[in-house]
Amino acid sequence: MRILYITTNFAARTHTFITREIEQVRSTGCEVELLALRRIPPEAQTQEPECSLEGCRYVYPASASRVIADATSMAVRHPRRFFSAWRRALSDPRDSLKAKLKLSYQLLVTCTLVRWVEGREYDRIHAHFASPPTTFAMYLSFLTSTPYSFTGHGADVFRDAAALQPKLEHAAGIICISRYNCDYYRHLVPTLTDTQIVHCGIDLSKFPFAPNENTSGPLSILAVGRCVKKKGFSVLLQSLSQLPLSEGSWMCTIAGDGPLLSQLQAESRALGLAESVKFVG
Repeated sequence: MRILYITTNFAARTHTFITREIEQVRSTGCEVELLALRRIPPEAQTQEPECSLEGCRYVYPASASRVIADATSMAVRHPRRFFSAWRRALSDPRDSLKAKLKLSYQLLVTCTLVRWVEGREYDRIHAHFASPPTTFAMYLSFLTSTPYSFTGHGADVFRDAAALQPKLEHAAGIICISRYNCDYYRHLVPTLTDTQIVHCGIDLSKFPFAPNENTSGPLSILAVGRCVKKKGFSVLLQSLSQLPLSEGSWMCTIAGDGPLLSQLQAESRALGLAESVKFVG
């Protein structure tokens, strides 16, 4: 089975769960090829992706001349496919005018990929994130008749998604990371049936549990994540402030960078945690 995986970027440090999944899919004998929306700067890339990224193709940059030429060709060669794709994508009544204009442009850009996808003869297109990656997967499916599926996560479903209703209606399969997401999809499309729940996880055999032989030292707490509001580090600091602050009873290390780093450091000092909480960036 030949599968095209689409996401924002496979080299991102925050997307290793996707490359880990691809490695597992490849281990079953499937041939998986990669399409990323755009390249990211080297400083944002992981040095050890969980799977080979060789041969990854990128959607952007797409020159205006090529977009116009390929979109015009598609509209002339397959007008029914082209305009049907446009009509379906713009059918979600919840989308703003700005979202519809962006969806329209993304359809034009998708036309630059059609001949390449047709030549590869994929059995399935699968996208991670219900936002632009699934937009391109859906358009490619409409224009090439290749079935698509997608995995939705968080902000891409509840904040950034456009055309989510038609994406749900036309997908050949939908992967949900939680029962909550699954119920939300069915709220939007009550007739939805082809869903599977696959929790984001790790292979615990690679991280075997080892009892701590030394229990005499301070409690050591490690938190890892980007310093942004949704990661909840402020809640962590508030919780830590409830612990006894006797010298050496516990230590917390927070690993991660982001726009709220200095604010969290200031909050830590205000809570009297400066000696017990270490920010390592």
